[in-house]
Amino acid sequence: MELYYALPGEKVRHKDVAPGIQAVDLHQALFLFDSAWDTLRSVVGQVNRMPWVAYESTNEGYLFASEQMVLDPGAYFLAGEAQDQETSQVGTFRDSLRVRRFGVDSLEISSLLMARRVVEREDAPMGRGRFLVLPNPVGQCSRQGNASFYFEVYNLARDEFGATHYRITYQVQALPEERVANAPEPEWTTAVSGTYRGSLDWEPQYLRLDMDGAAPGLRAFRVMVEDLKSGQQTAATTRFRVMW
Repeated sequence: MELYYALPGEKVRHKDVAPGIQAVDLHQALFLFDSAWDTLRSVVGQVNRMPWVAYESTNEGYLFASEQMVLDPGAYFLAGEAQDQETSQVGTFRDSLRVRRFGVDSLEISSLLMARRVVEREDAPMGRGRFLVLPNPVGQCSRQGNASFYFEVYNLARDEFGATHYRITYQVQALPEERVANAPEPEWTTAVSGTYRGSLDWEPQYLRLDMDGAAPGLRAFRVMVEDLKSGQQTAATTRFRVMW
């Protein structure tokens, strides 16, 4: 699991030390619990340097934090805390997490990771390390910019020559700010659809979705995958917000 979260720059004392890096004086803690709230892991310590990202969509800057965990399938709870030692301001988050068990025969797709940008290192071997994913935990993009997403497709069928053949369809749905009882479901709009061929039974993929001129508001983004050799289908959905 890759975990990312952001701290608003206006809430944390910071100063430039290098391009894209800010000096801070933070006390950070991250806790992982099982479904019975028994502590499985805790990471507590001082942080003195953090990556800095300025968002054009909001004219605000954020300090980014990240953590990677290897987890068994199951239900978990997450809790995080960050305290600015100079101002004593505290930021917290609570969330739940379900780690899925992926089969070995059925077509599967990972969660969709929204990114500010995805860079493919074409000289690197195929795998997660081939892609530099600059995450976007704020979940926002500008209506003059792009929304990027990274995901992985598992258990693609291969022919006798080891080749795969599959179709990916990307769809966007405009969501209301408030749910209204008995309101019709907003329609999905197909943004991009294309077929792909590969040589692995799992494939990393990424997309840069052009949001030029899109109306501001909440969006749902859906990826639909069809294995053209086995006929199996799967899909994943996430949400993001388009800003002025």
